[in-house]
Amino acid sequence: MSSVQQNRNNAEKRKISSHSYATFTGETLQLCLATIREGRMSHRAAQAHFKIARRTILNKLKDRQVLVG
Repeated sequence: MSSVQQNRNNAEKRKISSHSYATFTGETLQLCLATIREGRMSHRAAQAHFKIARRTILNKLKDRQVLVG
């Protein structure tokens, strides 16, 4: 079996849309970041409360990503 055929077979086995992306709004993200910056919540607690990935929160806090909102 060629690598092209193998890649096609692997792609067919994957469930379409099995990964969800950005299920939060820009407003929710801004509220989350403000809560952390004010010291009212840790980033781990905010992750659970706002349902935003911890790495996303940390990257936004360190200005590694442009805020969209």
